[in-house]
Amino acid sequence: MPPNRFSRGPGPAQEPIYETHQHAPKRCPYPKCGELGRRKRTRTRTVRHLAHKRLAFWKVLTGVYAAACTCFLDLLKNRFSS
Repeated sequence: MPPNRFSRGPGPAQEPIYETHQHAPKRCPYPKCGELGRRKRTRTRTVRHLAHKRLAFWKVLTGVYAAACTCFLDLLKNRFSS
C-alpha cells in the first residue's frame, strides 16, 4: 500500500529551514504620544513556522525601545513614588 500524504513513513530526514526576519529600526514611536524613542538593545528568538511537510523556523530579530518623552517619565515617576 503506498503511503498517503499524511504519513510520516520511512524516507530521508529533511533538514529544517531557517529564515531570518528583522524588524529593529533605530527609532520607534512611543504608543501614547508618538515621540520617537531610541533602541536600547535587540532580542532574537526562534519561532516555528508552518511549512508544507517540512520543519521551518524563523529567527526573529526585534528591538527593545525606551522612550524619553515627558508622559513616559511622568508614568515612571507615579509608578515608583508610592
